[in-house]
Amino acid sequence: MNTEIILNFLENLGQQITATGQQAFEIYVRQAYIQGIANFTTSGIFLVIFLLCIFGIIKFGKLRKAKIEAEEYDFRNIEPVGVGLMFSWMFLVISFMIFTGTFIVGLKEILNPQYYALQDIMTTLNNTMN
Repeated sequence: MNTEIILNFLENLGQQITATGQQAFEIYVRQAYIQGIANFTTSGIFLVIFLLCIFGIIKFGKLRKAKIEAEEYDFRNIEPVGVGLMFSWMFLVISFMIFTGTFIVGLKEILNPQYYALQDIMTTLNNTMN
């Protein structure tokens, strides 16, 4: 879109906003802020999962090392220690990716809820125009 068209659209929109429109904008801002808190909470849950995975990797690694030193480890068969280590690494990577994504989005929504409120309004208006 052209910059002039967007500015004209925003000026017309600003002239049409009444008290109800301003209240609706405040509601959108609160919703964006609450969504940011929810994303932040989700990132905290995945941070706990991430830390538990690190703990699991350390424990499974020590157990595997002890079995190797005691010569009880059979490299030809997959043992529960190896499977646990593999799943711990897998959950570690997945939880870190989800933690990173939700933390960044949640932080942005908490710090700047007006942007996300305006984005929701613009999306709604764009959908009604098309």
